[in-house]
Amino acid sequence: MLIKQASRDHFSALRTIEPSFETLRDAHAVSGEPSASSDEELQKYLDHGLLYGVFDVKDVPVGYGGGYVTEGWLHIGR
Repeated sequence: MLIKQASRDHFSALRTIEPSFETLRDAHAVSGEPSASSDEELQKYLDHGLLYGVFDVKDVPVGYGGGYVTEGWLHIGR
């Protein structure tokens, strides 16, 4: 696994990761219905230089995290 900055080219793959969070639900780490981040949300993270992916050996994203800074505060995306 390799963590590196993701790009707009990865948006489609990143959106497929989020709804498959049943492992987190089983661990009682999340609740509610899964939903994918929109392109606008992902672009905001990218614009702030805070969109990172976890890539497997074939360079396929298997996880990601994103965020943005506003008014001096870091906001971590879902």
